[in-house]
Amino acid sequence: MIFQGRLIPRLEVLAAHLLTHLAALCSEKRCALCAAPIAKNALRPPVDDSADRTPRPPENPAGTPNHAHGQGNGAPQAGDLGICPACLLKLPERTSGFCLRCGEPMHPDISAGLCGNCLQNPPPWNNFYFYGVYTGYLRELLHQVKFSQGLHQAGALGKLLAGRFPDGSTGSTSQYDCIIPVPLHKRGLRRRGFNQSVLLAEPVSEKLKVPIRRDILAKSTDVGQQHGLSRSERFKNMQGAFTSARADNLRILLLDDVLTTGATLRSAVLCLLRAGAERVDAAVLARTPGS
Repeated sequence: MIFQGRLIPRLEVLAAHLLTHLAALCSEKRCALCAAPIAKNALRPPVDDSADRTPRPPENPAGTPNHAHGQGNGAPQAGDLGICPACLLKLPERTSGFCLRCGEPMHPDISAGLCGNCLQNPPPWNNFYFYGVYTGYLRELLHQVKFSQGLHQAGALGKLLAGRFPDGSTGSTSQYDCIIPVPLHKRGLRRRGFNQSVLLAEPVSEKLKVPIRRDILAKSTDVGQQHGLSRSERFKNMQGAFTSARADNLRILLLDDVLTTGATLRSAVLCLLRAGAERVDAAVLARTPGS
């Protein structure tokens, strides 16, 4: 049991990195998700068909901070992402029709606004970034990553999220002092053998030229599985779940894989702010709809 729980996932992470480097040495690029060849002129990610395809700058509702959810400077091509066009068609990015504070999918005709939950109880983070809705192929791939069946795919998925940010070479390196992946409790980390949020954060760190810090935030309570709990139960379950070292004056990007109710991110952000962080932005790869 120890061998299966600890060593096998870590060997898969090592194998994934080795495969990535071997692929870089080959003249023919192959999709990190399905292993199909990638043409040199492959296209950028598609836009979510359920949202308005016309890009609009986010509005800034009165009394709320600015929010930058949109496409970063220079959307990556499929070849740069390591994903073939066929897989990209199944991974549309959401560019409009969502809540500015938490990414909750809204009617496509709503270009910008806040959902009812965020109006009643505004999240403690400043800006919020996400790639797409947690459905279909994106949900399937994240499930594979989390349960050790597709660790080699985490880097490609992380690049999708990285595409939502401006390039660090454009002078935005001072935007953050560090990136903090949402940590697992030590028992959960031993069971899984890896933290999927760390794997997703690596491409974002590389693009923004900002280091990943795993020595600041810790999950002090093993809350178990949140699946199946109501919204109020999730929030109650996550109260006091994190501890933090001093984070005085740090500008932090907190990164997780999925946002459902926001209970985990809220607890982590409040912990970092109490530890002295100047501000905390939040980013997730996917947003669960209707939660």
